[in-house]
Amino acid sequence: MKTVGIISNTLSATLSKELTVFTRYLPNMIGTVLQLGLRLVFFLFFSGVASYSGVLRGKGLFLFFGAALLLYIFYSTSIWAPLNAVTNDLYNGTLEYLYITPSSKFSYYFGTGISSIILNMIFFIPMFIFICLYSRIGLWQEAALLLSIAVGILNCISIGVLISLLGIIWKQVGSITGILSVLFEFLAGAYAPVQSYPYAIRCMAYSLPFTWGYDLARHYLLGNVWEPLAPPALEWFIYVSMAAGYTAIAYVLMAKIQTRVTKSGLSGI
Repeated sequence: MKTVGIISNTLSATLSKELTVFTRYLPNMIGTVLQLGLRLVFFLFFSGVASYSGVLRGKGLFLFFGAALLLYIFYSTSIWAPLNAVTNDLYNGTLEYLYITPSSKFSYYFGTGISSIILNMIFFIPMFIFICLYSRIGLWQEAALLLSIAVGILNCISIGVLISLLGIIWKQVGSITGILSVLFEFLAGAYAPVQSYPYAIRCMAYSLPFTWGYDLARHYLLGNVWEPLAPPALEWFIYVSMAAGYTAIAYVLMAKIQTRVTKSGLSGI
């Protein structure tokens, strides 16, 4: 019970801190709104002048991009959030203090990812409603689409925690996070069907969780127009297994680093 209380208190404190910082710097929120708005306008324009393989055009092509945009809203920040927390703690000289307190470090960095998700709901909810109304899908497809996004969020936060561990050890790993962001956006199929990739690149794409997230989202938004990479049941198994695996690995590695830092300080890493 004591451990559960520590985890709960750490999560709530982290959420409170991140929400306070967010509301204090409103220009960041305005910039995010403009960025997402520009992407939406570009997708609307592009879907009117192009087609993929002669099959996806117009409304279908916009929904193809829309599925990626719904996931992009979250992964663009949730992957970076834990690393940003490490960077700020290193800059402020509070990282070692954090590691000698009894708080749950996994909850601390996981909480930064959750807070970014909560804040992004401001942009996600109207975008989700618009895309669902535009596609005219049923309630069960909407529920399945939401679930696919939720699993993608878990994947991203867990990967973000893993990157934060690299940030503790190597201090400067922003470029690694940038590379992952590009891979999740391009290699995973945000802007082109993975089915059209060369075989070798397609195999690389299969190793990324967002490949399956994009594909499942398009399956529910486009229906029979979209041919999934694999049977949906198999895609769900791969997708959920990746989320569970990344979360478990992040938790175990964070516990090991926490034990080492508690004994010898950050210099022992």
